[in-house]
Amino acid sequence: MPTLFEAAVESIRQSTRALGPSVGPTFGWEFLYCPPSLLSERSRLWFIGINPGGPGGTSKAARECFEDGNAYYVDQKWSPDGEVLRDQVREFFKLLAGALDRRKLTGEGLLNETLTSNFCPITSDTWRAVAERRKALDLSRKLWSDILKQLKAAQPPCDYRHGRSPLPGILPSVSKDGVRALQRADHWH
Repeated sequence: MPTLFEAAVESIRQSTRALGPSVGPTFGWEFLYCPPSLLSERSRLWFIGINPGGPGGTSKAARECFEDGNAYYVDQKWSPDGEVLRDQVREFFKLLAGALDRRKLTGEGLLNETLTSNFCPITSDTWRAVAERRKALDLSRKLWSDILKQLKAAQPPCDYRHGRSPLPGILPSVSKDGVRALQRADHWH
């Protein structure tokens, strides 16, 4: 019987083969930004982006995971916009590690304990550059619905729908545009 990780990768492979080049000219996919062992019920913290890529940073390759650590630390150089995002994520986890007040916990250490992925595994320069977004969203909804069923996740830990900050003092507020974006992304569950 395949592991959850193996089943998810096979689902992505089958779905992306069916989509083919219709999703865009820079089509590829990436699943986990962390080792596959973090795709488990033991993972207490998840960090999920929209989709992998960035201007000039996309790949037509398929990448299942990062075995040697978290992509925000061990991946090759990203696009200029990607490097800004990488710095922001590292700083966020540094602040979060400090707020958790666990001795000797660094931002990198916390990130290395975090299930890190993207909602949509399809690579693109921007989300808008995905030619068949509806099909890509359908693929993503099925992928994460299957994963959540296996992990028996009860509910997301944060409620952005009303602009409430999940981490007062670190994320003091969510902008109206941010709330709208999160509401659109959140409608699938």
